[in-house]
Amino acid sequence: MGLSALEWILLPEDEQEKRGSELSPEECRKLRMEYSELYLTEEQKIT
Repeated sequence: MGLSALEWILLPEDEQEKRGSELSPEECRKLRMEYSELYLTEEQKIT
């Protein structure tokens, strides 16, 4: 099973680049449409 959009958002930036291919087309759509305004810093992702 691949990553969900929210799981991907919480990954560190370097891990996002490595694992971006694990997102399904539906999860990619969610990133573009539903989560496009969500910006987390690396510090926020860790806590």
